[in-house]
Amino acid sequence: MSINEAIKEQRITKNLSLMDVEKATGIRNGSLCRWENGQVSPSITFCIKLAQFYGCTLDELVGLSEIPNEYKQNATLPTKLQQSAIAFAKDFGDMFTDKNYKDMSKLYKAITPELRALTLGYIVGLLQSNGINTKSILGY
Repeated sequence: MSINEAIKEQRITKNLSLMDVEKATGIRNGSLCRWENGQVSPSITFCIKLAQFYGCTLDELVGLSEIPNEYKQNATLPTKLQQSAIAFAKDFGDMFTDKNYKDMSKLYKAITPELRALTLGYIVGLLQSNGINTKSILGY
């Protein structure tokens, strides 16, 4: 899917008119229409603004749904979990309800990339301090 198709799909999915989006985001002079029609491409600044407005990631906004091949080759999961990983999951299992997962997903999309990295680092540290070999799962 091209960026223009993905931007249009986001707007239509949210049941918004061109004017609704332009007014809410400050995009002017029919730029959104030209982006959706593929006449021109938006700058990264406007892509970020649209992603924030639609409540999605940049990947979702520009229609990236596939993992590039160079990342797929390293995306192997362990075939067997360690007992410490199972015990950890049981101890904290009540945190991972459907509602909590949805709330965490919304929060994750709303925070900055720097804060996402810090959060991931904290989680990895927490796993490692509970004796879980993150290298076999994450590669580090």
